[in-house]
Amino acid sequence: MSISMNASQIEGINRVAVIDDEVAQAELTSFKLEEAGFVPIIIEASTPFATHEELTIAVRQTQAQGLVCDHRLTRHRFSQFNGASYVASLYGALPSILTTQYIEIDVDVSIRE
Repeated sequence: MSISMNASQIEGINRVAVIDDEVAQAELTSFKLEEAGFVPIIIEASTPFATHEELTIAVRQTQAQGLVCDHRLTRHRFSQFNGASYVASLYGALPSILTTQYIEIDVDVSIRE
């Protein structure tokens, strides 16, 4: 993932939630966000999030003003839905970026849905 902007370029966004089912990837994304001047907040799941609303409550509790969300969230039992459907549910409500390591596999199937 490449972040080519910094926090001063995005008015009103400082705190950014990081959603990823792989801890190492969440930490890497957080590091990159910090380098760009944002304050990252990793969202953790003690049990899989069953609905978009449950995850949104967790995000809102952090007072995040935006989020970066991985697409594949079910592999390590983070949620019962994928990142594309979650980010789509937030359209217009919270600035969001969807990421994936599997773009060639997912783009025409699970992301496009």
